[in-house]
Amino acid sequence: MPDISTAQVRAAILGFLQSQYEKKAEADLKKLAKAEEAGDEAEIASLQTALSALKAKYGLDAWLEQDAVRFAAQLKFGSHIAKGVHPDSKGDNVNFQTGFDLPAFLAGSQSLRKAEAELDANGNAAALPLAAFFDTVVDEASQSTLLDLLLQDHPALKGAFADDLERSDRYRQVFQTALQAQTDTPASDERNKQILWPLGDDAIKTDRYITLIPLHPASLTHSLYRKVNELRFGEENVQARKNRREGKGSQTAHAVFSPLAYVKLGGTKPQNVSLLTSRQGGRNYLLPSLPPQYERPQQLHFSRKSNSFFNNGLRYLCRSGYHTLTDAVKAKKNKKDTRLLREQALEQMVRQIVVVSEHLRETQPAGWTDDYHNLNADHKHWLDRKYPLSDGPDGWQEKIADDFGKWLQDLLRKNFQSIKHDFDEIECAQWCKTLADALKAAQRRNKRRAA
Repeated sequence: MPDISTAQVRAAILGFLQSQYEKKAEADLKKLAKAEEAGDEAEIASLQTALSALKAKYGLDAWLEQDAVRFAAQLKFGSHIAKGVHPDSKGDNVNFQTGFDLPAFLAGSQSLRKAEAELDANGNAAALPLAAFFDTVVDEASQSTLLDLLLQDHPALKGAFADDLERSDRYRQVFQTALQAQTDTPASDERNKQILWPLGDDAIKTDRYITLIPLHPASLTHSLYRKVNELRFGEENVQARKNRREGKGSQTAHAVFSPLAYVKLGGTKPQNVSLLTSRQGGRNYLLPSLPPQYERPQQLHFSRKSNSFFNNGLRYLCRSGYHTLTDAVKAKKNKKDTRLLREQALEQMVRQIVVVSEHLRETQPAGWTDDYHNLNADHKHWLDRKYPLSDGPDGWQEKIADDFGKWLQDLLRKNFQSIKHDFDEIECAQWCKTLADALKAAQRRNKRRAA
């Protein structure tokens, strides 16, 4: 926790209230200056009365008791918001916090550093000043905000909101409850979407599902919005583009986001969706959602004496996925992210195997496997377009998948002698199923193309 005093917190709160007063009083202060210049005593008295009432409204005790506490009940805070899915949703927001780290090649709300993860808020638009209140910077050195201190339950909050410690503690509890967005009975809404996630391969027969309610990841999308805009419209980038366009000054590299689109939430009133949506003018950037682009696979070479597609040459072509898999094996066991990494590494290897096999089938002349007398018959049928896949022997995908599972099992057992018994038949069966499913999917895809 940063070393912050109660006096710093109180000063930041008073500074916020003064800025709110000045913003609201700006028009009347200008009128007062004109009235004093004109010597209009009645107008002066009227404006001074109005300004005194406004000053009292933004006093510490008055604003916290009359406005802040009321606003806290009218706003829903969270990192993931329901209104981002549908602006009329009455569903709850969620403040997503986790210690679960994503693999390096994936990005999500977990990827945000603490300083980047701004909480969103929606509800009564008139209550949004409370969100600005929480964003008040208390300590410039650490850039800690009042929101940070509330979520940390920082000791400097004691007595910061009122001289009466009991009343100050009551305010603190009200604010923390609002910010944590925790509820024992979270509510959805008929306007929210639902995803039925099957549990097991026989989910349809057993009717076993988990119902998932996707929410808009406001903290993540706002962080992306800010970073993209900083790159696109930052002073250095703008100047670099201008120099390049005009052929003047120093020619330096600059960022360009040509395939960038956005979806606009809230129409002409993005403030009805949320605070961060309003700050973005409703725009949420969309990065290209395109299928993966695989490099043209290298030709797989194997000896004419070889009896299998699965050899050291294939191991080299699948080296990226295999190295990821070995890294996952070396990592700590029974961690969700490690299991996810192993599954993704296996899928990466399987995709590469399908790509390499299809490349062989498409580029080699029909009948090329006739010279490979030792090559397994199922492998010949798979790799050689002389043999129509639709006329193949029953279960040829499972037989090839079995060879893959044994090949991968042997590789891992050689790599990890000390734990070779960990790579048992159950795990091998899962590897086999993954490849068999991929081969069947590829065959269905190729049939649709042919049709």
